[in-house]
Amino acid sequence: MVDIVELVAGWIVAGLVTLAGVLLAHRQSEKGRQRQEDRVVIYEPIHREMEAALSRGSRLLRDGYRAWSPSGEFSDLLNRGALIPKRHDSLRTDVAELLQLQEAHELTFVAMYNKREKAIQDKWEETDLEDEKGGRRKLADLLGHNFSSDQFNTALTSMDKEWWTRELNVRVMGQGGNLGFKFKLLTSAEDLFDEITGILAPERKAFFDDGETLLRQVERIKEGLERALANGTVYRGSSTKYNGP
Repeated sequence: MVDIVELVAGWIVAGLVTLAGVLLAHRQSEKGRQRQEDRVVIYEPIHREMEAALSRGSRLLRDGYRAWSPSGEFSDLLNRGALIPKRHDSLRTDVAELLQLQEAHELTFVAMYNKREKAIQDKWEETDLEDEKGGRRKLADLLGHNFSSDQFNTALTSMDKEWWTRELNVRVMGQGGNLGFKFKLLTSAEDLFDEITGILAPERKAFFDDGETLLRQVERIKEGLERALANGTVYRGSSTKYNGP
């Protein structure tokens, strides 16, 4: 009887050991599958997004454009709930902060854009031109009462005074020639640039500050993803600060 009990007990122990081994193997296999899925479906696509944002963000910001806006692929990834599982808590939190910073950057971009358009048009409406016969008209009469130009906008935001003055003088000369006149600005292009950039200064600073903060968060997420990809672990963020090129 004792032998039978010991035999049955041995079978039970062996069975439990086998079951534990099967469960452990299954768990390890599942974790491996999960890590690979996270890598391909989440980490690598978001890393590409962050890397692309950093590769051109500073240049876009300098020229007066949004430093980063979510791509369709990035938005689709978030909309389908890829970051909902608890293991993605850290990444989900950092991405949520990134999107909040992007919204703030969008608001300061719009504020700067509107202020810039108005400042240019106001100066066009109040600045006089004089032709060789002493006749006068407003700069807006020559360049348009609903003037808009990416070249002027970029020159203002990037503080490129030489580009601005050259572009304005060329346009005044060219448009005047089309009308058969030779016009002279009674307020110099250099002075107009200084006046408009002075008006625009607070909005421009807010736009750059928000854009740089956004890019620092992009860098933080990128480095956290690189750590996770290199180590085969879940994303845990990074404390690295982005200082720009």
